[in-house]
Amino acid sequence: MAATAAATTAGVLPLFLVGSQAVQLRAEFGFDLTAIGGLVAFGWVAASLASTLMGRLAERSGGGRALRAAALMNAVAMLLIATIGRSWLVLVVLVTFGGLGNAMAQPAANILTARTIPLDRQGIAFGIKQSAIPLATLLGGLAVPVITLSVGWRWSYVAGAVFAGVAALLVVPERDRSRSHEPAGSDGVGLVEAMEDAAARPGDGDRVVSDILLEEPVAAWEPGRVARSRRPPLIVLAMGVGLGAAAAGALSQFLVSGGVAAGLGEGTAGLLLSLGSAVGIASRLLVGVRADRRPGDQLATVIAMMVLGSVAYAALGIGVPVAYVLATPVAFGLGWAWPGLFNLSVVREYPEAPGAATGITQTGTYLGAGLGPLLVGVVVDRWTFAVAWPLSAALLVAGAGLMLVGRRAVRAAG
Repeated sequence: MAATAAATTAGVLPLFLVGSQAVQLRAEFGFDLTAIGGLVAFGWVAASLASTLMGRLAERSGGGRALRAAALMNAVAMLLIATIGRSWLVLVVLVTFGGLGNAMAQPAANILTARTIPLDRQGIAFGIKQSAIPLATLLGGLAVPVITLSVGWRWSYVAGAVFAGVAALLVVPERDRSRSHEPAGSDGVGLVEAMEDAAARPGDGDRVVSDILLEEPVAAWEPGRVARSRRPPLIVLAMGVGLGAAAAGALSQFLVSGGVAAGLGEGTAGLLLSLGSAVGIASRLLVGVRADRRPGDQLATVIAMMVLGSVAYAALGIGVPVAYVLATPVAFGLGWAWPGLFNLSVVREYPEAPGAATGITQTGTYLGAGLGPLLVGVVVDRWTFAVAWPLSAALLVAGAGLMLVGRRAVRAAG
């Protein structure tokens, strides 16, 4: 799980470094916040367009191999950004390439987690895996006072490339490819073994299969693919997670710039970003542990966290240092600590194809994470952060509403 989290962090690091280095990038290239948001948007939109395909490729090649390849792609992207990134257009191309690596990393990590971690430990496992994103923002925030203000923003990307390369070396592919389509069970029993047991014991065996498949009908299962009848709920959930990701993307990309605009120093704003990220990591782990102890419906918790977290997003719009210091940990700890629970819920509902299912929902995540910063950047340039942060809060609430609709659709699809 440590290797998985590190490689997943490498997948998003090229994009999150753009936000933490925004002040330096604007000073060197003369970018406005719309240009910064557009730069990030290209990376996320590329990931969104490639997500479903990358999820299928990861299903075929195996989560470990795909995750290693993704980390290497992002190591190359960050090294090239540091060495040849000397115009907005070149940066767009390289960030887009990093976005493709991210599109592979997320479903690959979901596959690896779902197939190697027992069911009764997958809550904390997905909490660790999803901590990759706030870990990327934490590293990006620390890079400001530690590296950027000392030797320049390019060396922050060099450090990111080294991190991604080491993460790629640490990832270990699944050992037994013959069982690549089997979700891990808490007792080590896989899908194939459960079906063989069902064939040997027609009466009682059906119950065993039902338990392993989380009470899904056997007829609905086709390993590695999502049945057509079970796809519509994923589309609704993708829309909901997309709106939530739009708000979260704006938080991670513009917290430093917004903090400086509110009166904080650049180094202090970077450390505040790291503090919020650390709180977000701790929250993701805590809700993961809770999910293992209470294995019921987790989407209800996701919806509650999104609604409560929106209050902190809106509070950032007050635009004073005290409000930033108080609201940032809450925004990260509630408003952006739910993705692990969300992915866990999708994997539990679609264990026959965790990569393909999360590939569909990640399409919404990537699209929202890209368009959110672009929208907020335009709003800030035209108005102020006092308008942008409440807008982010509204996006989070709207996402929670769609999550509620998607939750009901999942139950109806059975």
